[in-house]
Amino acid sequence: MTAKDDRSHRPSIAGFVYRFLAGAALGGMLLFIPLSVSSIHLNPFQVVLASALVMLCGVFSGTLGTKFAASMLKSFESSGFY
Repeated sequence: MTAKDDRSHRPSIAGFVYRFLAGAALGGMLLFIPLSVSSIHLNPFQVVLASALVMLCGVFSGTLGTKFAASMLKSFESSGFY
């Protein structure tokens, strides 16, 4: 195996960043949909939890890739908001 073949199997940092951003966007949508149809006033603790959820969705999407994104989109479809 040559060095070129070895590099092609390693995941790239740019790919991880793109998947992270896509997962964070999905997590943001997950939070935005219920907040947009209700009149909830958020306190700082809830904002921290919401930010943690968005970051967690980004990390899961970055590491698991399309498996996580597909399961998130499937849950959006079955939620009734879609």
